[in-house]
Amino acid sequence: MNAIQPAAPPAPETRPLLVETRLLPLLELREGLEQALEKHVDEMREFAPELRVRRAFMGGRWVIGLHAGGRVGGTGLFSRLDFEIAVDVPGRELTVTSYSTVRMADGARREVSVSLDDEAPAATLSAFVESSLLEFAARYFER
Repeated sequence: MNAIQPAAPPAPETRPLLVETRLLPLLELREGLEQALEKHVDEMREFAPELRVRRAFMGGRWVIGLHAGGRVGGTGLFSRLDFEIAVDVPGRELTVTSYSTVRMADGARREVSVSLDDEAPAATLSAFVESSLLEFAARYFER
């Protein structure tokens, strides 16, 4: 006769190793990038209050940026600076692409990638954000 075996105790809940070693550090790096960007954005909005912060998730990427104006009567008032953030979990890499437009004229597309294995990925990203904002500001405030 078959004896009924007691059920094995449930295993303690654990997160997969992939999440702990790859995804969480990348998300923390992305959050740090957003905080640095917000600080610079707040400073820039002191001089250009018409700039509005925009956040979105498009095509599997986070987007954070500044937008101003629009097509009013066909005039070229639209300006933006967007940072598109892509996370490559298996590669342990974060790629940030900046797109800028000032009064309907597109600027150069810029990109930087950092790996969690780099010595100072946060410093690299911060320098990229700062240089992108400075380039945008120079064009935006040019009269």
